[in-house]
Formats: sequence, structure tokens, C-alpha cells
Amino acid sequence: MGHAFQYIFGIQRLAYFGGVVFAVIIVLQYLEFPYGDVISSFFSASKIHITYGADSNGSNYSTENATITLTVPQKRLDFNMSETYKNASNLVLNFTKSESSSREIIPSANLSDVTEVQHKKRTMKVVSISEMRDVLVHNRAFHSMKPLWTSRADRELLNAKRQIENASFTEDDHNLYPSVFRNISMFRRSYELMEKTLKVYIYKEGEKPIFHRPEAVMKGIYASEGWFMMQMKSSKIFITKKPKQAHLFYIPYSSKLLKATLSPNSYDRESVVPYLKNYIDMISGRYNFWNRTGGSDHFLVACHDWAPDETARFMGTCIRAICNTDIQKSGFELGKDVSLPETNVRYPQNPLQNLGGSEVNSPRVVEAIFYECVPVIISDNFVPSFFEILDWESFAVFVPEKDIPDLKNILLSIPKKRYLQMHQRVKEVQQHFLWHVKPVKYDMFHMILHSIWYTRVARVK
Repeated sequence: MGHAFQYIFGIQRLAYFGGVVFAVIIVLQYLEFPYGDVISSFFSASKIHITYGADSNGSNYSTENATITLTVPQKRLDFNMSETYKNASNLVLNFTKSESSSREIIPSANLSDVTEVQHKKRTMKVVSISEMRDVLVHNRAFHSMKPLWTSRADRELLNAKRQIENASFTEDDHNLYPSVFRNISMFRRSYELMEKTLKVYIYKEGEKPIFHRPEAVMKGIYASEGWFMMQMKSSKIFITKKPKQAHLFYIPYSSKLLKATLSPNSYDRESVVPYLKNYIDMISGRYNFWNRTGGSDHFLVACHDWAPDETARFMGTCIRAICNTDIQKSGFELGKDVSLPETNVRYPQNPLQNLGGSEVNSPRVVEAIFYECVPVIISDNFVPSFFEILDWESFAVFVPEKDIPDLKNILLSIPKKRYLQMHQRVKEVQQHFLWHVKPVKYDMFHMILHSIWYTRVARVK
């Protein structure tokens, strides 16, 4: 009996001690005191604080019936912008919201790594127009790849480069207005040499509809690539059938039709890259034009949002005329690539439809110029079209995104005399942003081609 009593008493003491220890751990968990890695949590996840966005009445969303499972990596993640998405995948957040709440549950600042990423995104450097000019000059100093052998076309480009750099002052062209140009004399001389010298070879390779089908991309917000292709292919001045005479080689593909044909229901931009790689492999294996310069005398014209990404890896050495020209995010290389105007060509059957632009990604800058309005550009790091030759600050207003709350005051602060001057210059620059069924001097087609020509000449050595 004595031994049995002592055994039962020992069990009771052990149970009592275990209960006390368990209670202490529960208190520590509840009060969130630090206890390091000595004691593991009894809960399925670390306790976190959850905040909910306020509704229009200022009240917080209900927390009832919300279950959260959060797995946090043991080691603090060092988030940098290149690792953002890889590291963010280590945070697994599963939640079930009550039927009364249809909005997203947002973890609070306790998830400091996520907050750090969001802060970095908000504080991404904004490049001003004056800084863009410096970047352009700097990047032009780094010439394109030296050709494996020198051609007659190379010598002609070098001669043109010297003539443009030493252009004499002139004002005898009444169709041009010096006030909208950075250097009217250099532009005029460059344009004259383009008309006199430039020869473009168009690759015949490529299957329709992705290649050689401009008529399928003649309207909508990506119309620029279709109109340029049509007018380039029909040109009797610039096209040559002798590739040895060519100063530039045109890859006539449509970024819009590439996406629509190969990836119509997907948002995976990588899915179309192998197709373009195979094309480059084909033309570089069949001819030596690409190999001679590493592709630096080749160009493409593409307006779809995917164009910068799908061409970066295997066509990145080309001169890329693209619409997505954010120099911080899109991969646009100022000084090598050129900014393609985004246009929405209208037809006489319904000329008044969507005059203000109804699309998410509307070509509003070109439309503003078309309607003789002073463009107000609120898009950080956006490189405007024909930036290398036009003085955009003479006819447009640039407002940083951070200053949107003060937009009204900024616009009202512009003196009337200055506004009238800018408005007049919009009229003067308008001719450069118009398509014509048959191209005319200084119109959109010729200005795009000149940007490509001017870039090639500037980078030759």
C-alpha cells in the first residue's frame, strides 16, 4: 500500500508540474514574449497581427470566420528587387474570408520583408527629361559591336555621321519649325542623308500571319507596327533587294499577331520566345548578315506590351522600335532602342467613336497632339517618341506621378503666354504624328524610319 500511495502521489506531482509548464508556455505565446528557438510553438503558425482596409464609411472589415495559416521562413529574407518574386514565394498565406467580406485580407507591417519590397517599389528612381538626355548621350558613346568585316555600307554610314555632326546652321525649310527641335540643322541634314543614302533589306523568311501580314494590324492601339510594315514593304525609295547594299535589315514581324497566334489565352510571355529564337537561328544560319554585326544593324517595329520581354534575350542587340518605353522597368535601352508612337487609326465610317480613348492603354499622347491639345504626361520614366530630335518640353507638360495630388495647381501655375506658346508648337509638331495612306515628307512613317536610321548612324564606328 505504501508503495502504491507513493506512486500515485508522484504521478499527481508530475501532472501538476506539466500543467504549470504548459500554462506558462500558453502565457508566453499569448503575450508574444521572445523565447528564441528553445521552445517550439504549439500553434500551426506564428501569431501575426492582421489589419483590414477600411470601407467607405471608415469601419474595418469583419474578422469573424477568417482563418489564417502562415508559414514564415526561419531566417529573415534579404529582399532586393532582383530576388523579390523568388523570395516572396517562401511566404505562404492561406485565408478564408467570411461571406460578408469580399476584399483582400492584408497582413500588417509584421511581414517586414513584404513591406520592404513595397517601399522599394514606391521609391524607384524617377528619371527626369533632362536626365534622359544625359543617358542618351552616355549610351551613344558606347558603340555597337564592331563588324567582323567592313562593308561599303559601313563606310557610307561613317561619312553620313561626320556630315550630321558638322551640319551647318540652316533655316531654309519652311516645313520645319526650329522651336520644336533640339537641333534643327542636324535633323535636317540627317533627314536629307536618309532620303539620299538609306537602303533597307527586308527578310523574306517568316510565315504568315506573324510575319509579312501588315493588313491584320492596321487598326487599334497597336496599329503603328502594321502601318509601318505596310509602308516599309511598299517603299520604292528605301528598299533594296541586294543585301550587300543594305545599311539596315528589317525583321517584319508583328508582336500583336505573335501573341494572338501562339499564346491567345495565356499570359506567359516566355511561351513565345522560342519561336523568335528559332527565327534568328534560321536567318543567321542561312545568311551572314546577322553574324557580321551581331544583329546591331537589324531592326524591328513592335507595339504590343510583350515586345520588350519577348525580344530581349535573342533580339536584344537589334534596334527595337517599341511602344513600351519605361527605361526603369520595360528593358528599353535609350540610345539603342527608339520610342515608337502608339496610335489608334480611325476610319471615316465612325470617326467620333471613343474620341477620348476608352482603352486601358490608350495612345493618348498622340491623340492629344492630333486634337491640338498640349499633352500633359503623367508617366514616370516614359521616353517620348522621337526623343532624340524633338524638344518635348517646348510643347508638353511633364508631371511626376508623386505630384498628382497637386496637378491642378501645377497646371494653373503655367502662365497664359507660355501656354499659348506651347499650343502653337503642338500645331507645328503635329505633322510628325500623322499617318498617310501614301507617305509624305516628315510624317509618322518617315519619322520612325529616321529614328532608326539616326540611331544606327550614331552608333557606327
